[in-house]
Amino acid sequence: SNSDVDFTQYNRIIMIYPEVYPRICSWSGLSTLGMNTFETPDGNINASAEIVTLPHPDTGWTPWYPAQIVGTGLHEFGHGLGVGHANDLECGNVSVGENCESIAYGDYFDIMGSSTLRREPYSSINREHIGWLNSSQILSVTSGGRYSIDSIASMSSGIKALKIPSLYGNY
Repeated sequence: SNSDVDFTQYNRIIMIYPEVYPRICSWSGLSTLGMNTFETPDGNINASAEIVTLPHPDTGWTPWYPAQIVGTGLHEFGHGLGVGHANDLECGNVSVGENCESIAYGDYFDIMGSSTLRREPYSSINREHIGWLNSSQILSVTSGGRYSIDSIASMSSGIKALKIPSLYGNY
């Protein structure tokens, strides 16, 4: 570590380093899930830690270089904020049922399901978990009707998400 850095002043540590070739790691990013205690030269700190690799040009990832770095960085940072993977619920011919299978990384609409930049950075469920949406911005819907919601990316304080109960207790 660098003696000029006082780690007690930080609660998020992000490390970016170049990938070696041939590739020796099967991952492009790693993270803690939420905060952990780390021993530093300045004393123990409570922080999250994320690692993101910069792809080596010989891997063939060069055209995706910026998207891969930012997408993986956002994905790993989400873990550091305490968010898990966004899965898909596969229920066959029904929308939701008793015999559904959870598919890891299957939610292609959330950066926590896939680390490509074509995804919304974080879903409303994850934004609520992180604390970026408060209860006044989430409407629990218990009856049919027409509802209006603001864009999740807007700075408004209006409703940005709906919680809709299913027969199985999930939203």
